[in-house]
Amino acid sequence: MVGHLKYLLLFFATLLCVHSCKVDGKGKDQIVKVEPEFTIDLFEKLAGGKTLTFTIKSIDLQDCLNYGIDASSGHSTSFIRLVINDIVEPENCDPGPAFASTEVDVTPLPNGNYDFQVVLKDAIFSEGKLNVGPEKYQVDMNTTNGFYYVHKELMRIQDQQIWGYVGYEDKDQGKPYADQFLADLASICSDAELQNGYYGYFNVDGHELGLIPAPAFTNFQEFAFQLDVDTETLKDLLNQYRNSAAGDYLTISVNTWKGESL
Repeated sequence: MVGHLKYLLLFFATLLCVHSCKVDGKGKDQIVKVEPEFTIDLFEKLAGGKTLTFTIKSIDLQDCLNYGIDASSGHSTSFIRLVINDIVEPENCDPGPAFASTEVDVTPLPNGNYDFQVVLKDAIFSEGKLNVGPEKYQVDMNTTNGFYYVHKELMRIQDQQIWGYVGYEDKDQGKPYADQFLADLASICSDAELQNGYYGYFNVDGHELGLIPAPAFTNFQEFAFQLDVDTETLKDLLNQYRNSAAGDYLTISVNTWKGESL
């Protein structure tokens, strides 16, 4: 009798485990916690119209520089789905350690709230919301099984915003030219009035600008402005400095809300 009772207890415990670990293909009642295999970040491409992009990377380093990830997206009027299938091994390995990566673009979205689903390997479903607003994108997930977000909020670049840096190696010679260029640039611009946050191309923290990636110069000054003139006037100013003595000491990089690098 005792042995029979043990078998009954084992049977019911097994049923309970199977029920608790079930992964519902419709994403309902999923309580399994899967260890993260991927990271997801938000980015907005600017050239040719603003496009939300999911940047997906493996958490583990791969042994080739050119590993990819098979992923895709789809959406309807009020629903967006991001599907991550698997890491893709390259046909010809470019040796070296790197994270597998890919970018998945989403067709330009009208402002609004969307139901959002992340599907991992056609088996693990995570549900949430994606808010698309004029100033930012924001993701709010109920679960994050098999992945985690690098940023859940992406501030959006506004029309007429420009940003960049002035870099120089010789501080004594370069800094006076850099200061003068920034003063001339400010004269055709106004304050960008950036809120704190992650913008994809840079971060703003305590009203301090940090470009992504940071400029590769010993000395540099970063900037962000709201351009008050047309881009041709801006290009004229850049050419004036690049074709003068200042050009021997300065490297000037300017990016625009249209996705241009000037």
